[in-house]
Amino acid sequence: TYLHPAEPGREKEFTGIICPDSSSQYKAMKAVAQTGRRHCLHCETNELIVMFTNKMAASGRTDGLVHTESRPAVCEDSSVALSLSIGAAVDASMVICHMSSAGAVQLVKEAKARGVDVVAETCPTYIFLSDKYLTKFGPYAKNNPPLRSEENRQQLWEYISDGTIDYIATDHSPWRPESKDGGIFTANSGIASFDMFMPLMIDAINRGVISYGRAATMLSEKPAEVFMLKEKGRLSPGYDADFVLIDMNGEFVFDKGSSYSKAGETMRIFDGMKLCGTIQSTWVRGTKVHEQGKTVGRSGHGKWVRPQS
Repeated sequence: TYLHPAEPGREKEFTGIICPDSSSQYKAMKAVAQTGRRHCLHCETNELIVMFTNKMAASGRTDGLVHTESRPAVCEDSSVALSLSIGAAVDASMVICHMSSAGAVQLVKEAKARGVDVVAETCPTYIFLSDKYLTKFGPYAKNNPPLRSEENRQQLWEYISDGTIDYIATDHSPWRPESKDGGIFTANSGIASFDMFMPLMIDAINRGVISYGRAATMLSEKPAEVFMLKEKGRLSPGYDADFVLIDMNGEFVFDKGSSYSKAGETMRIFDGMKLCGTIQSTWVRGTKVHEQGKTVGRSGHGKWVRPQS
């Protein structure tokens, strides 16, 4: 559920998944709580976003940092605080999605200590990139919530280390170049990150930023547990044989022109990035589906996986 309106022109995409005010959020969270499923929330306070955006627009600035300053951490922090309060009141199970603010993660840490059933998610964009990328790439680094300071980025890693952040997800949000070519205020928000998710994490393991076991838990085991995917998340008898073979010493250099995504051209923020570690092959339910950058699996091998309580 999004706690702010859709961007102009995208209203139909978000039909039924927006709570524009706290009363509708309360009703929605109470209804979802009664199903026993987790409620995933994108937390930003719209009234504050409007106020700060209007202030930035009036300033005449058009640089990339305008986006971060139009959605400062207080927008995320205040929305997370309200969501945690409502969640506790209606006995909800929550996921706070794509968390970018270290202050908001601290609120989740405190709520967990009080017994609130909440899971924290962050994304590769927030733990590997900072607002410096907005300065350099402008709309191509525009994302919601926005990229934040280098200090904030490092604090997120501390919350990964202490277990407050439960898992890492791509939040892959691709756009064609024409959707990013406008100014910082009009360009669509979102970063295509699927190609870079595993390479960035493998490189982080090689640099000692995160252990192999912790990475496997946060990228596989914990998401499967959170979303009740009973046959996923680990290599054990009774589980699907889903795994990736990795050359931990191989050199990976990202080329936006080689991306499978139609949004490859917009991935210039990663273009030329050199990382240590390469994916050799991907296996789904014991069948090789991807090898050396090429799809080798047959069409139709994938299947819909439903949560199992």
